[in-house]
Amino acid sequence: MKRRLVRLTLRQTVASLQELLPAALAEQVAVTFQVPALEARAFPPLSSQEEGAFITEGLWAKSESIAKTAAQFVRDNYQAVTGCQPADARDACATAFIASFSERAFRRPLDEQERTSLLQVFTESKAVGAGVAEATQHVVWAILSSPHFVYRRELGAPSAGATAPTALTNHELATALSFFLVDGPPDAALLDAAKSERLSSADGVGVEVDRLLATPQARTNLQQAVFAYFGIGNLDAVIIDPEKAPTFTVGLKNAMFHETQEFIGTTLFGGPVEELLTSRKTIVNPDLAALYGIPFPGQSTAADNFVPVELPASRAGLLTQAGFLAARARPDKDSVVGRGLLVAATMLCAQNPDQPPDGLKDQIAAVSTQLADKTEREKSEYRLAQANCGICHRNFDAYGLVLQNFDLIGAYRSTDELGRPIDASATLPADAGGELTPDAAGLGRALASSGAFTTCMTRNLMKYALAEGNVNRDDCAVQEVSRKVLAGPRTFASLVREIAVSKTFGNRSAEVQP
Repeated sequence: MKRRLVRLTLRQTVASLQELLPAALAEQVAVTFQVPALEARAFPPLSSQEEGAFITEGLWAKSESIAKTAAQFVRDNYQAVTGCQPADARDACATAFIASFSERAFRRPLDEQERTSLLQVFTESKAVGAGVAEATQHVVWAILSSPHFVYRRELGAPSAGATAPTALTNHELATALSFFLVDGPPDAALLDAAKSERLSSADGVGVEVDRLLATPQARTNLQQAVFAYFGIGNLDAVIIDPEKAPTFTVGLKNAMFHETQEFIGTTLFGGPVEELLTSRKTIVNPDLAALYGIPFPGQSTAADNFVPVELPASRAGLLTQAGFLAARARPDKDSVVGRGLLVAATMLCAQNPDQPPDGLKDQIAAVSTQLADKTEREKSEYRLAQANCGICHRNFDAYGLVLQNFDLIGAYRSTDELGRPIDASATLPADAGGELTPDAAGLGRALASSGAFTTCMTRNLMKYALAEGNVNRDDCAVQEVSRKVLAGPRTFASLVREIAVSKTFGNRSAEVQP
């Protein structure tokens, strides 16, 4: 990866303000500028409509308005924010605050030229009649408008040669590590580790990773990142024909959302990462219990009326959770192709094909009419037999077939809409091990045992950690980290740690990203 600057997301800007100034300001900014809540975050964050990969005039104006709002807050609450007495007309207290504030905002020590430039803003403001509080306001505005705050730098120290990799400085690494793990700026302990050069070794980085992973902030952030990747938030926009699924109410939709959110959070920091696909432990409320066809085990004492249960052997992990299945459901029926593509993309990081060529669309429509009364297996067999279709469908149809026992909102069924028995067995593509699997639970076990899912999770988490969309499962860096995780305890924590101590995370090429 090239040397670069990485723009903070709006959420990261708010998190930074929360560390720099009283929490009331961060709350005000989040509301005023409609910053998405953590659970509404996109994956990766800069891919959302609110953010975008490139800075726009509107986004820059919003960033500037946030800086202006924060600076006004400092002026209006000068004594509380700075600790300086309002009657103290001397500059010493204000300039001491500016020195401390700027280093925390820039997430690194300032050089002499930078300190001089900021003090010049203070001095020139006073020269035209501003009081100490107003002059401080102008400096804070300049700091929070600066690219050194709005962007995090990954330029590194001078390299040994024109083509040699450039190691990130300790402060750059501390910043990258913090935004990866907690989605906010480095805390005092991490900045101290950077100042003391303790991040110059993999062991030193690992110590800080272990420390941060033990915090609620890191666990919540990483849980929500994985939740966003699997797209469960799409449930909000899903529309289902009420005649096809009359039980799909707002209450059930919210229950699906909550179940998967809690399942991911609990499972990520429990056993091996593959338990996301194999664990039958979850939580249900009465609505979900009815959907899953299990008795609700008595009255819950929890405020949300959810209780822990173990699901039947026909269900295991995310693949069979109603939230995952319904999050991309069509209004009137499930789709073998749609589900197959979903599993291939999310569980194996497969490169899904583009839409069929325009020249085939009429042919596909005609065949769809011709096969309308055939079973989903017969339709798949027809697709696989066609040279121009089979070349793609052989890579994902099997995943959709093994999920046929679940209707469009995830309720179990043994027959299709015409009452015909469902055979959910399928021979999996080579990516998933190439073996015959009897059902969806078997698919989860196959993806787990083959290591394919762990490799995919490695790619996704590295994509998130680097704030970089162009990361592929076959990249050398992904394969190296995946091998280390598969050879070890295979936990999510070990995956996070291996990414953080990797050369890819801590180094950049000598080139500069445009």
